[in-house]
Amino acid sequence: METSHVCTSLCHAAPSPNGVYVASLTASRFLVRETATHDIFRSWPLPSAHNTRNTLIRWSADSARVVLADSDNTRVYDLQDVGWLAHINNGSGGMGKIVSTEFGGTRNEVLLFSEFGARVTVWNVDSGRSVEIRDPKFTKQGRGWDYRPVSSCGSSGNSVFALLSRVGAQDVVTLHAPATYQVLETTVLPTVDAQGLKWSPDGKWFAVWEAASAGYSISVYTADGHVYRTYSGQDVEADVQGLGIKN
Repeated sequence: METSHVCTSLCHAAPSPNGVYVASLTASRFLVRETATHDIFRSWPLPSAHNTRNTLIRWSADSARVVLADSDNTRVYDLQDVGWLAHINNGSGGMGKIVSTEFGGTRNEVLLFSEFGARVTVWNVDSGRSVEIRDPKFTKQGRGWDYRPVSSCGSSGNSVFALLSRVGAQDVVTLHAPATYQVLETTVLPTVDAQGLKWSPDGKWFAVWEAASAGYSISVYTADGHVYRTYSGQDVEADVQGLGIKN
């Protein structure tokens, strides 16, 4: 078995989705290396204010851009345009610190999740415009939010954004329009404590599942937010039902 030489990093290195690059951090530089040769492909100076203890590194789906973030600042770098940089500051932090940063529907969109589930802010790094959505329940894609597969929309750009929220004592799924993130549909769920949301690969359905403590239950909804069918594990053994649905 062949092994490469060791490349040190202050945090977990992050491979790009296409497997061509890996991003890492040193005490003074933010590096992108080529996986085939381990040569440095891009190198940017690490901002002096960056908090290395809360570092997040995220790649866009097309591996063209990479995010370096901490609890107060998010920076987006472009691999092809070395001089291009988008910097998003959390300001006064009145809605809490940034606990998660993810790319949105395209390389131009960045999702910033504030602590305590206060809000998710969708930033367009090309136009500088932002949209705030309140009360996201979770920060992880495939659990608290998901994008409808683009192929189902007949385009190569943005797609419908589905978000699981907790408003008061109710779980709610909101469907948001591409690019503008205007609310297209709001679906109040009958769940006690919904634990996840996921689109089907063809984009015709999305599923929401219940917490194990509330019973074995998963509901399938149409793409416009209407319930189609609920499965409660009637043919599942009792001791397995108690484990609930993980994913």
